[in-house]
Amino acid sequence: VQFFLEDDGQQARLQREQVLAPEQQARWQPVVRKSLNFGVIDQVVWLRFDVQSAAPEPRRWLISIPWLMLNDIEFSQLHADGRWSELYRSGYDVHYSQRFGQHRQYLLPVDLQPGERSTLLVRLDVKYITFAPILFWSQEQFSAHDQFDTMFYGLAYGVLLAMLLYNLMLYVFVRDSSYFFYTLYVLSIIFYELAVTGFGERYLWGDIERAAALAYPTFAPVSFVMAALFLRNFLSLKRYGGWVLHTNTAFVLYWMLALLVMAATGPETLKKINEPMAVLSCIAALTTTIHQLNPLLRGWMS
Repeated sequence: VQFFLEDDGQQARLQREQVLAPEQQARWQPVVRKSLNFGVIDQVVWLRFDVQSAAPEPRRWLISIPWLMLNDIEFSQLHADGRWSELYRSGYDVHYSQRFGQHRQYLLPVDLQPGERSTLLVRLDVKYITFAPILFWSQEQFSAHDQFDTMFYGLAYGVLLAMLLYNLMLYVFVRDSSYFFYTLYVLSIIFYELAVTGFGERYLWGDIERAAALAYPTFAPVSFVMAALFLRNFLSLKRYGGWVLHTNTAFVLYWMLALLVMAATGPETLKKINEPMAVLSCIAALTTTIHQLNPLLRGWMS
């Protein structure tokens, strides 16, 4: 696999014929990482790889890309006889009904004759994290894998839904606000997972453009807000005050601000700060929990 980065200040968009031209060959670099993860960059990435069919008959293969935070994907195949395939588009910014296969993952078709060697070209225009796990399947393998995946996620969503209903019932009967905030937290996690796994587009909002655009930038920060508010109530941080309360308040305010900014402008606006802030939020939540429960644990053990 090789990659090609377009110049930052380039005005004209490069076409597939141009990036494979002889004068551009020196700009192609081999991928030395185990994964196609380019991090947060502001450049278009081209990927090129060669495949050869060992099947005795013409077959259609599938490429799947399970990472859904890729704004625009273009895929084409250069056959051995010099013919280009149809240009396929997919990605976060492409309507669900316009994607090949209309699947929750991004699917791209590869048609090969017996023994044929082809060059596959993928163009990635990403406004968030350029991470592109590319998996190659036969149609039968992908169908079996997809059935297993759907069953697994169905079970996971069922567990989350059971937790939501259980805590909601506890809140109704006990009237403890901790159960209420935990219910909202689980609900936000369910919708966040629906957004990042593609099941939301597949079964809920589909081609509703505004809903698809707002799903991830809404539910990602909301899940952090709800987690912080749950800890605030469950650990009674207001009663103790001090740095634990101030830290919790700071993260609540940050993620509420991030929610407003991302919902208005998209997830790419805060892309360079949200990832470290998410890590810091998890560390702060763990530290706060240990700090508040430590006296209780010492008392119980003594």
